[in-house]
Amino acid sequence: MISAATRDPLVEKYRATAEALRWDISSARATSWEEFGQKVQLLVDNTTEGTGEDWLTAIQEGIYWDLQQLNGERAAAERSAVALQAAE
Repeated sequence: MISAATRDPLVEKYRATAEALRWDISSARATSWEEFGQKVQLLVDNTTEGTGEDWLTAIQEGIYWDLQQLNGERAAAERSAVALQAAE
């Protein structure tokens, strides 16, 4: 781990890159339940006491839309399965 007290310009670039990646991950949609679990774990692991309200809101919104998408896909798959059974 890099100490928070380190003020090396290269270290600051790494921190900025990591922050940008966390925001990108929070806004990317999970395409499966496995990916959703990995995303939630990563986002929660990167949440600290010093985390700002914007970060917590981004996590909440990202998770909300992932659940909507994944539940919608699940519902569509269940409807297709029911339709196939009815056609048999």
